[in-house]
Amino acid sequence: MEKEDSKMKGKAVDRSRLFVMLLEKCNFSCCHCAWIDGRIDYQPATHPGYKLSFEQMTTCLADAQKLQSVQRIHYSGGETTLWEDGNRDFVDLLIEVAQAGFEPSFITNGSSFTRYENCQTFLERYLSVSNRILHVSHSLDTFHGNFNPQKERAKSLDNLIAIRGNLPAGRRSLLDVEVNACISKDSSSLLPEDMVEYYRSQGIEIKFHPMQPLGKAKSISHLCPNTDSDKPEELGAFYPFYQQYKDYMNDHPGCLSLWGGEYHLFGRKFAELGRLQKSLIDGEIPL
Repeated sequence: MEKEDSKMKGKAVDRSRLFVMLLEKCNFSCCHCAWIDGRIDYQPATHPGYKLSFEQMTTCLADAQKLQSVQRIHYSGGETTLWEDGNRDFVDLLIEVAQAGFEPSFITNGSSFTRYENCQTFLERYLSVSNRILHVSHSLDTFHGNFNPQKERAKSLDNLIAIRGNLPAGRRSLLDVEVNACISKDSSSLLPEDMVEYYRSQGIEIKFHPMQPLGKAKSISHLCPNTDSDKPEELGAFYPFYQQYKDYMNDHPGCLSLWGGEYHLFGRKFAELGRLQKSLIDGEIPL
């Protein structure tokens, strides 16, 4: 079922994942980030200091259980690992997701994992109480600047790989790690080829995404690949991945997301689906 407003319409095709914008706070300040002046540029309802509370998230999990099709809860931000609410931190939130019957998933800049001890404590806390897969999506690119270009390695990613390798063989599959890298038209935005080959040899999937003209990226929008074109000069460094991107977007044109107190359709376009709980409980969105 589609719900329309005067501006846009959409349909959540990827019904297995609920995408949650968790918080604004970040310890990085990347030029391509969607957050600008304390708000998401395409979601003016948010405000400086935006953060979902633990109570809001438990309500969200109850909503997701009503949908039946949702299998994974994916957190984005801001830097997700900085989330805390009272005496609870982000690991507590991941455990809550697993106990509610979903696979937790999150994107991170890796800053919390650059020290092996911190990375180990984080993962062991989750894995000691859960048998559900934890999906870690590591943003790693020249915009974040979170890897050593001379050594062509990232400490955070190396630590994740090492800790996964030290897990008992039967539990290694519970830690799923992938890399997401943004690319502009500029060839210098590509990750070093040897680095990509090394991490792929370690079983890490690396996905390349075009930089999008959102938020701060508007100031450098001339570097954003034009994904509506198939011309090499307009796609720049993203051209080799263009067909893969088109196929991906055709398969995943939209998924349900939670921003603040509202559900939306997340994809290349956004459409409001209603206030928290209401539309789902009233059966207006039979996902």
